[in-house]
Amino acid sequence: MIQNIVIPRLHVLAVLALAIAVPYPAAHVRAESEDAQARINAIETRGNQVARQRQQVREEMNKANQIAVATAAWSQRLVQAGAEVTALENQKQSGNFNIYDNRQLDDQLQFARQKLENIRRLDGGQVIDGFEYGSIGELQQELAQKSREALQLNNDYFQLAEQLRDLDQERDRLVSQALVHDKLSLQWDKDRLENLQENIKILQDIVNNDRLWIIKGQFDETSAPLPLSLELFISILTNDYFHQLRTIPGKQYDYKELAAKIREFRDSSDEIKRTMRDRLIPENIKKINELERRIQRLEAGSPDIQGCWIVLAGSSNYPIITITANQLGDYEAFITNVGQLNFFRQGDRLFSVSRIDDKTYDGTEYSFTADGRPVKIALRLAVSSDGTLINYRSDAVLELCRCN
Repeated sequence: MIQNIVIPRLHVLAVLALAIAVPYPAAHVRAESEDAQARINAIETRGNQVARQRQQVREEMNKANQIAVATAAWSQRLVQAGAEVTALENQKQSGNFNIYDNRQLDDQLQFARQKLENIRRLDGGQVIDGFEYGSIGELQQELAQKSREALQLNNDYFQLAEQLRDLDQERDRLVSQALVHDKLSLQWDKDRLENLQENIKILQDIVNNDRLWIIKGQFDETSAPLPLSLELFISILTNDYFHQLRTIPGKQYDYKELAAKIREFRDSSDEIKRTMRDRLIPENIKKINELERRIQRLEAGSPDIQGCWIVLAGSSNYPIITITANQLGDYEAFITNVGQLNFFRQGDRLFSVSRIDDKTYDGTEYSFTADGRPVKIALRLAVSSDGTLINYRSDAVLELCRCN
């Protein structure tokens, strides 16, 4: 130690640190972090795949709902047109009309029969989700197929939703192990926010639409259930009931039994909707608000440590450093004014750190022992909320302030 030179607190415990401290496992921590980040990337890739599969299932169910609604509408028109033809035919057979009325009745009957045929042919055809149907018969066949597939689609949807929840939970667990930069966290939060906003819109559409029913299943605030149109639901139950009539010996058709089954599912659907209204929608709103606040904070930017800093060591002639970001996204500090520091020269690297979270950085201080031997010391920086001060903790606790 040189006489009359004030040794800054930066070196007070350097000898002791060199003697008893275990080597700081920075490389090990970084390796674990990089491994965690690699697994996060893999989970996000898989999550995107599962999300797309789930969306495909929802689209298939939407198609089934469209076909069910269209078939019901055309069938209702067909019944009405058929009843009109039957009424006119009965009137003609009754003979209760004069010659003038007979000609007029024939014209009306011809028009009604043509109208009935046009309805059977869907007024020239109807396109649903890119596929053209030329008759009610084709629609009914397609509906029968979709009704058979609907329950499996519902099961597939919930299985995929469960996979997605598991992946999200695993991703969140790994985040704490990784040195994740704000940019990545921000994008993840934005993706989550978009998914939740879409989810809550679906939930609100379902609870506000009496013609959308829900099959009982597992779901939570991260995944809206898969709705079925009233028409598709009735088609599913009716087809299942008639299948029982064909396969169960001695079973007779009972309209009241079928109606009771439909009411049972309606009541179950209403119960699920109450859960959605009372629990899922509020949970979605709460999560959306939390994400919006977090995104707003991240977009505003966390304190940036780059720039000129004064090391408050000693009582005067303070050392000055400049912190810059390197190509790897880490930060390095170089001495621009040695001040009271022993053994350092201008331009020497004082430390290198990596971001741990919004305000915390970990890394290594490149210092010297009291007799001038180089030593590496574990370092942690904690930045104030306004980004003007840094708590500097290596073998001693110091404070850094902005140069201006």
